[in-house]
Amino acid sequence: EYLFDPQKLDIGYLRWNAQTSNKWVKKVEATFSYQRLEENRKMTKTASFTQNSESDLVNTLGGSLIAISEINDHWKASSGIDFYHDDVSSSAFSMDYLRAIKKSYRGLYADNSILASSSLYSNHFIQLNRLNINFGGRLNQTQIRGEDVEFGDINLKPIALVGSAGI
Repeated sequence: EYLFDPQKLDIGYLRWNAQTSNKWVKKVEATFSYQRLEENRKMTKTASFTQNSESDLVNTLGGSLIAISEINDHWKASSGIDFYHDDVSSSAFSMDYLRAIKKSYRGLYADNSILASSSLYSNHFIQLNRLNINFGGRLNQTQIRGEDVEFGDINLKPIALVGSAGI
């Protein structure tokens, strides 16, 4: 038997936007968000007196700032920055109800781990009669950090620069 006991997601955000007469920043939008994900799982094998329980809690802060540009009648762009920061708590235990023994073990994720991500991007759209051209790029940096007894300490900081173009 496999049960979610319970699975809860709370989300809240604040959003602000404004219009301007500047062609480089025709519209600007800022968003700040908070998410809390709580997930508990219980697993019991058929004809077993042992129940395994896992619990994960992820708190996420995020934000973005987006600028829409209308450079001319044919050229528009969307540029911005965004960030997200996750704090992760994870635990697990098994309970043998026949012998009344409770044993803790590693949860699904490394307990007290962190994932942070930030990016900067710009996408451009040009329309010339029936020809549509788009191009852009995104710079993204992520950090994953955690202390894990089973797999060792984790500290990864990958960076990616991605471009796109199309006609």
